[in-house]
Amino acid sequence: MSSDFSIRIGGDSTAATAAIQRTQGALTGLSDQAASFGTKLRHVGETIQAWGNSLRMVADLGKRAFGSLVGDAFAAANRIGMVAKQTGIATEALQRLGHAAAMNDSISFEEMSQGLKFLSRNMGNAAAGGKEAQAAFARIGLSVADLSKMSPDQVFLKLSDAIKSGAIPESQRMSVVMQLLGRGASGLIPLLTEGGDAIRAMGSKAKVMS
Repeated sequence: MSSDFSIRIGGDSTAATAAIQRTQGALTGLSDQAASFGTKLRHVGETIQAWGNSLRMVADLGKRAFGSLVGDAFAAANRIGMVAKQTGIATEALQRLGHAAAMNDSISFEEMSQGLKFLSRNMGNAAAGGKEAQAAFARIGLSVADLSKMSPDQVFLKLSDAIKSGAIPESQRMSVVMQLLGRGASGLIPLLTEGGDAIRAMGSKAKVMS
């Protein structure tokens, strides 16, 4: 009797030990899974934080870029307004000429505006009786009376037509351009050779600021 009981106890003890070991193994596995899940969560958190930092950087760059664009737009508008006041050319016409210049051999707005300012002064000199200025405009077929009805941008286009048509021989082209638009206007000759209609067509594609 005692022998049977001992056997049963021994058997039960072995089974219990095995069950405990299995339970410990399962618990250890769960602990490892929990630790792994915790590590993954930390990685996710770090990734989200990195995304957040990146988004803040993008937003900050966006603000700076927008501010720069706005600043550039205001600066351009001020520059156009100043040249318009100095030359008597409407801001829209000035922007269209500037766009045509940029499309043709990448002539800068500064080059164009300097030439137009010089032309405007020459028109004033001719109207005031300046013989040299009057003679220069006569070379492109314009009298003082004609000039009184025209703005500098219109005279610029007339000069372009005279060059394109051959009314001004190629050998005299440089001297006429420099006489009317100034010594720094040689860079405008590629545009002037296009003719008034072509310059208008290029200018029509400009996005004009009101």
